[in-house]
Parts: sequence; C-alpha cells; structure tokens
Amino acid sequence: MQPEPKKVTTLGKQEEFRSISRRDFITRTAVGGAGLALANQVLNSNPAAVAETGAATTMMGIPFPARERVRLGIIGVGGRGTSLLHDLLAVDNVEVKAICDLVPEKVERAQKAVTDAGQAGPAGFTKGEWDFKNLNQLELDIVYIATPWNWHVPMAVDAMKNGKHAAVEVPAAATLEECWDLVNTSEATRKHCVILENCCYGSSEMMVFEIVRDGFFGEITHGEAAYLHNLRRILTANEGEGLWR
Repeated sequence: MQPEPKKVTTLGKQEEFRSISRRDFITRTAVGGAGLALANQVLNSNPAAVAETGAATTMMGIPFPARERVRLGIIGVGGRGTSLLHDLLAVDNVEVKAICDLVPEKVERAQKAVTDAGQAGPAGFTKGEWDFKNLNQLELDIVYIATPWNWHVPMAVDAMKNGKHAAVEVPAAATLEECWDLVNTSEATRKHCVILENCCYGSSEMMVFEIVRDGFFGEITHGEAAYLHNLRRILTANEGEGLWR
C-alpha cells in the first residue's frame, strides 16, 4: 500500500499554483513600468480589431478557427516525424494530405501508414531540400515540421507565409534572431507557430516557477532544466539522427 504523499504546508498557495495561467505568467514577469505597460498592451489586445486593421500585434488569444476537418502536411518522417504521424492518424477529423522527406522510401512508408489508417493517399514530396515549398503551396490548414534543427525556421516561416499554421519540433529556433523571425512572421501573417513538446506551462513547471519567485529555495545560483538522455547510440548511428545531430 502506497503511503499518502505529505502535504506541503509551508506554502499555503497550492490551489493558486495549480491555477496559474499563461496570462498570469506574463503579467507577473513584466518588470518595471515599461515592462508592465507592454504586458498590458499584449494582454488587452483586441483580436477583432487586429483582424479588421491587419495590425501586426500579438497572436495571444487568437483562436484556431473551428472546422469540421483539419488538413495537415508533415515535413520530415524519420523517427520523430513517423511517431508524430501515427499520433495524428489517431485523432478524429484530421486528414494527412501531404508528406515531405528527402528519402523517398520514408515518404512511401508514411503514405502507406496513412492509407492503412483508412485515409486517401497523401501527396509525396521528395525532390530535394527545398521541395517542402511545393508542399506549402497545397490547400492545408497546418504543417508539422520534424526535420533537422537548421530547417525549422525557414520551413515554418514559409508555411506561415503561405497561409498555414506551423507546428515545429524542438528547438524551434537556435538564435534570438530566428526566434523573432518566427514571432514577426506569425504576427504579420496571423498564423500560429506552435512549439511541439512544449512543457513550459504545465502545472508542475509553473508551481516550481512560483516557488523560486517567492524565495522558498533561497538565492538561486545555478539552474538546470529539461531531461537528460543517453543518446550515444543515436549520435553514432549511420542513419537517421546520427547523420545530422
């Protein structure tokens, strides 16, 4: 029989920690008058006004419009992309319409997975590194990107510029400039750019964030986050991620 977990009594804010939202996070982390003013501007933006004026402001609060079926394309169907594909095929009302990868055999394997799931065969794109641009010309709602890291930003930017929402594997970007490329393109095109495997705003993460801010750990002199994997076998492989990691 498992013992009941001990209740933390020193904090007195458990319910508050659990209810912290993204809105709370931005408001509470805005520092100084200018930072708070910026946060208020971001949080109080009017989606309807943005849609009417076309002003390039925050995409926070802008919904993904409801639709009966979501048409989806995937760029990159190696190990991670194939796993994503099978996850997506298990979601009702998602239609996988296009697959792109440098390796024709991987595209064929992914196409078969789609047809085996009872959907129509998706279009395939395998003609070189830039063939993803042809995928982004199709009538799609969202593009999933699971490619080597250096391609994440150009592929996501191109998808958004062609009227698609973009979902990008981690890391979405490798430099601050690339981060702003994604933000600016999203705001200019009014299309969302979503980081896949995003664990920043879960209840556990936000609870620890508030514990640190409230000083319960004392002065923080070093922080280490995320999880650690032993990737030696993958890194030294002559296939898949071993070719580019």
